[in-house]
Amino acid sequence: MTAIRLHGVIAPMVTPMHPDETVDETSARRLVRALLSAETDGLWLLGTSGEFAALDAAERTRLVEVVCDEVAGRVPVVVNVSQPGTALAIRTGRDAIRAGADALAATPPFYYPHSPMEIDGHYRALKDAHPDVPLFAYNIPQNVRPALEAAGVVALAADGVLQGIKDSQNDLQWFRRVADRTREVVGPDGFTMLLGTRTLVDVAADVGAHGVVPAMANVAPSACRRAFFNPGDQTRADVDTISAYEQLTAHAVATSVNATAICAVKTALWHWGIIASPQVSAPLRAPQGDALQALLTALSALAPLTNPDGSP
Repeated sequence: MTAIRLHGVIAPMVTPMHPDETVDETSARRLVRALLSAETDGLWLLGTSGEFAALDAAERTRLVEVVCDEVAGRVPVVVNVSQPGTALAIRTGRDAIRAGADALAATPPFYYPHSPMEIDGHYRALKDAHPDVPLFAYNIPQNVRPALEAAGVVALAADGVLQGIKDSQNDLQWFRRVADRTREVVGPDGFTMLLGTRTLVDVAADVGAHGVVPAMANVAPSACRRAFFNPGDQTRADVDTISAYEQLTAHAVATSVNATAICAVKTALWHWGIIASPQVSAPLRAPQGDALQALLTALSALAPLTNPDGSP
């Protein structure tokens, strides 16, 4: 297996869409350039922020092709291949690898409330099908049932099935327990701990994280990097910046915290001219009317992500 080094801020890139909800390849390339210009340390494609559940196989594959072509090996690209069944995840992983993915990630199989034994078998089968590509677990039990058990993750790490995990459940005690146990069984750098959080970037290293995957890295990657790498006097200002972007979600009309973040982030990127449309996948709805105006007013007080194409 070819290991990859994930460290720092891995941006869970949103998926730019045309009004018909197909992938906007031009905007995707522009967003990649903006994120790399801000020295983002890696990209996480087709996760929650990437609206993977609303995209068919062809759209997923095409996004990976476009992004990997634009990245051209400059940073690692991890592709989420989560599916409700093992065979589907294996096929999705095959497509992602052919399209250029450096590593795969997957939640436990969803819909059925699977047992720990079934989840273990799912990851082992996915790894057996793609033995030469690093595999990361993606733990987000608020969206996918059930949650991964710490002991199960450690066992998969010890057997070399998993190279790391992105944990998005916001349970820092659980995260630290897994970080400590995997460090014992595979060494300090043998298993990559990534904290999936929108705002707890500055505390991630304290609980054993090698990196963070914050949704707000789509709009404030530099603040996220400083908060993660340079704790100190500047950290408070960077955390305040990240929190200010998080507060934009109050003006989105979606009913879940994840959905409001997607809507707010896409609206900001559209307002700055980095993506051509704030389109989100139905039934999600981008802010409109008074909500849009309130979001744009709040956004005017924040520094925009620099567009390397020359705008805004």
